[in-house]
Amino acid sequence: MQTMYPAANVVFRQLAADISSVTDTIPVDNVTGFPPAPNYAILERSDEQEVVLYTGLNTSLSQLTGCSQGLSGTLGQSWPEGTVIYHGLVSDLMNAMMGNIGGLDSDLGMLSGTVSGLGATVGGHTTALGALDGRVGDAEGAISDLETGKVPVTRQVNGKALGSDIMLGGPDILLPNYLKPSASGPIAVNDTVNSGLGKLEVALDERAANIASANGGSAAALTATVPNLGDILVNFTRVSIVPSVANSAGATLKVNNGSAYPIYKTDGTAIAAGDFPAGSVPQELMYYGGKYFFKAGGGTVVMPPTPLEPKYATGYTPSQSAAASITVTGLAFKPLAVFAYVTQTAMTANHFKAAMIIKNTDGTTYAQFSLGIGTAGNTLLISYGAETTMTTTATSFTINLGSQTFKFNGQIQWKAIGL
Repeated sequence: MQTMYPAANVVFRQLAADISSVTDTIPVDNVTGFPPAPNYAILERSDEQEVVLYTGLNTSLSQLTGCSQGLSGTLGQSWPEGTVIYHGLVSDLMNAMMGNIGGLDSDLGMLSGTVSGLGATVGGHTTALGALDGRVGDAEGAISDLETGKVPVTRQVNGKALGSDIMLGGPDILLPNYLKPSASGPIAVNDTVNSGLGKLEVALDERAANIASANGGSAAALTATVPNLGDILVNFTRVSIVPSVANSAGATLKVNNGSAYPIYKTDGTAIAAGDFPAGSVPQELMYYGGKYFFKAGGGTVVMPPTPLEPKYATGYTPSQSAAASITVTGLAFKPLAVFAYVTQTAMTANHFKAAMIIKNTDGTTYAQFSLGIGTAGNTLLISYGAETTMTTTATSFTINLGSQTFKFNGQIQWKAIGL
């Protein structure tokens, strides 16, 4: 008989340190779930595997001892800390099992021939021995079924015989009375399917967010407790914390019982003092290459002001021949700019032609000017407040014509602009 080892449910663990291709003792973050030694373990990453035979199991130091690497046709090689390791079926074990079954089949064949010979030579006992021969034949058939992976037709799942391959659809696999639990935990061997899936669902939710359940430490050395997150982190692991103290420059973060790693901004500079306020602002960090990184920034979000649509009003004064000032009231807004001009064409020297004022938003005057006919002819002149001034209120404006004598027979038209 070839040597075979007991099997156990698959439990995924991680290497607690780097190992070489000839490491005798393999450190594991937790050996719970590995079957008793001697037995097989599998190291795995995305594109390759290595089979290891361990002959000892040190639960106090969490180690697989007496290890031989590169079995079952795999290549012994170095593996980094954090590599997945687990117990599973390997080709050496399957080959030993098939060889042992073949040996039993051969032994039963020999026994069958012996029994048949006894039946032929012992007259009074032929019938009984023939029946025994038939039982041996049944045993041979059962062994043959096991060799080919068949299950006896007397076994059923949801009324379907398992004598050959079957397909179970959604209606065949139900989770009656399933409720998602409020907390996760290790899946035990005696858990029901509902209980195990519930623990797994909560663990996946918590692992996706990696939200700290407790925050502490000092300004220079922050700490956080994150449920269902191991002490050994893999690259791109995200962690969400709410610091209990404001950090100092160059602070570190330690998650669970793992190592304390420095905190950096995504621009590559170290965290500055006060980047993490105490107790109220959540922070999300990403672990990579022995550092935590976070996106700097934050503060009050300043929204741009809503653009204001300008308002307009136009009008004119009644015809008049002279005026010291002109006032327009009843506007629906405070004018910020007003333009007024006389519609008549015949003007005498220095008579009022046009005036304009521009106000600041606080009501002070930004600029104002008036236009007139020069004494030397028809040249337009611009003067800043010397001849004509203008004032505004919330709903009106006044053009003050000053000490000049302004005579005209036309109308003064105006346009006001405001907000």
